[in-house]
Amino acid sequence: NNSGKLYAATYGRGLWRTDLLGCESENIPITIIGDLEFCEGDSVIIEAVNEQDKYLWNNGETTKRIVVKESGNYVLTNPTDDYCVDKSNIVRVNVLEKDESFISTPEGNVICSNSESIRLSAPFSYSNIEWSTGQKIKFIKVTEPGTYSIVATNNNGCEVRDTVEIFKSSLKNDIEIFQSNGILSVPEGYSYRWFLNDTLLVDDTDYKIEIAGFGLYKVEITDEYGCTVTPEAKQVLSSVSQIEISNVIKIFPTETTGIINVEFTKPSYHGVNIQIYNLLGEMIAEFNDINNPVYKIDLTHFSKGTYLIKVFYEGDSYYKKILLK
Repeated sequence: NNSGKLYAATYGRGLWRTDLLGCESENIPITIIGDLEFCEGDSVIIEAVNEQDKYLWNNGETTKRIVVKESGNYVLTNPTDDYCVDKSNIVRVNVLEKDESFISTPEGNVICSNSESIRLSAPFSYSNIEWSTGQKIKFIKVTEPGTYSIVATNNNGCEVRDTVEIFKSSLKNDIEIFQSNGILSVPEGYSYRWFLNDTLLVDDTDYKIEIAGFGLYKVEITDEYGCTVTPEAKQVLSSVSQIEISNVIKIFPTETTGIINVEFTKPSYHGVNIQIYNLLGEMIAEFNDINNPVYKIDLTHFSKGTYLIKVFYEGDSYYKKILLK
């Protein structure tokens, strides 16, 4: 009612009455300098029009004007000891976000030797794109290391900037495995994984290794960027202790459609062991019962390709590559 009284009823304790306190607060005029919606990094100024003894904004600031850089509701009051406090209208500020990092590098940021370039891209919905290369398209390909930057307009209409660093690997594709004095080696300065007949040699992680036996050696070389090359595999026919075909033993012909002859020039040929290997280092045949100074081996049931004939005789080993046509 309009009696100016406040009544309160309590269960079992009667009716209470007190006078209502009157409050006549005033609206504090304020002015706004700038837009209330702006991009991250910009600001708007909210300022009291009149002078006051004290200023208190709802964000805790106590100056006549405030510089607002964050979204939110802002209100100015005129703090006094009175029950009633003057205050301004609510000012709503909306700050539009900017993307801190938006350049996409789906192929990574390193140009490895197995690729001539890598692609840099901006979000499809962005507009007004300009790369530091001068190109104004969403996708570019770069072939050289360096710093690449972009300016664009994002979905909120804000101007955004981003930068990416591109590196280039020094690891080349034309690396060869060298064999010398029982050692296989490649250029040093990288990480290595060696394989013999596709089996990882877990203890060999250096740029050079000792030949562990006959077979096909491969190495994976990785640089500090994670780029990897695998040189052409090295077929190792012998270690240093093995002896080339000499006048003691003759193996012929080197190209055949099926029959290979192993001829012993010494009168003693007993206790000879003959093995045949494929290029993976797998032994596919072995002969021990040698009873003729010219031993014939029939390869007609083997697949066409290159094979190694290895002969153990009087404590030495002899070998010869054979092409089966």
